[in-house]
Amino acid sequence: MPPKGDITATEIRGAEGGTAVLQMALAKEIDTRFLAPILELAMMTGLQHFDPASNPVLADELGPEMAEMLAHQRVNFSNTRFRFVAKPMTTVMERGRQLQSLLGLAQILGQSEVLAAAFQRSHSIPKFLDQLLIHFAIDRQALEKDEEELRAEATQGPIVPPVGGAEPTGPGARGGAPIPRTP
Repeated sequence: MPPKGDITATEIRGAEGGTAVLQMALAKEIDTRFLAPILELAMMTGLQHFDPASNPVLADELGPEMAEMLAHQRVNFSNTRFRFVAKPMTTVMERGRQLQSLLGLAQILGQSEVLAAAFQRSHSIPKFLDQLLIHFAIDRQALEKDEEELRAEATQGPIVPPVGGAEPTGPGARGGAPIPRTP
């Protein structure tokens, strides 16, 4: 029960943390008791009946060497203590937690030039952005510059936004007209 006064931010954070722990525990239980056995059974059944000639799409996805190895070694796999382990729910939840951490770090770095400079001295900004894209499940290659953009940048030079100390100008600056919103 909350105290008689207002609920504090600390109490809210504590309740959120407890909820996150409960959600993760439930996800682990579902993964371990229900999803993992079903996925393992599906994997073993697929391995048992795998034939590259009858399933060329899968064989093509695996590649010729892997398909041949699986076809020749499937009996050995079924007789050993080979296990297929998947944790789909906990993996997605963990990726979400890591994304929240990365976004929190990005917010802190965006608010402090001193911390951003210190971070940039020992860490790679492109790798940081790659991690954000991975955790947002965005294809990094789809966002990379194409040949035309690279040529245009080579002739014009990269576009660099002003850093610190610049006076705001244009609509909305220091009580000016509001910035028009684009749909």
